[in-house]
Amino acid sequence: MEKVETGQIWKANAAGDAPPILCVVGKVEDFPIEGEAGQRVVSLSVIPHPKARESGWPIADHVPVLETAFHDSGLTFVKDGADIDTRFDQGYKKWHDSFGDSATSAFDVNVSAAYAKMVSVVHAQAQS
Repeated sequence: MEKVETGQIWKANAAGDAPPILCVVGKVEDFPIEGEAGQRVVSLSVIPHPKARESGWPIADHVPVLETAFHDSGLTFVKDGADIDTRFDQGYKKWHDSFGDSATSAFDVNVSAAYAKMVSVVHAQAQS
């Protein structure tokens, strides 16, 4: 199992509702919410395939997944040394600052499913 580190790029083929995606690792850290001791979170930016972007799949600035779910996602390592976009930092900060909110957590499903769920929530909020 490849060690997950900041600046790595991983890819996933289409899975379920989600299109093919690239995942840029922005941070890997111990999960800071009480009661989740021993868990680590991989915070990602998710970039859908260009054809998926043309059909409305957005770039997700920050998708937090448990490290165990990340490793169970069937991702393929692409390369090290990616730059971390400032949009990731903004999304990460918003998530991290919400730790007092009981709704804040990390996904415990594979990365593609987490991305698809996050996009569906964003689209539902936009329609309300």
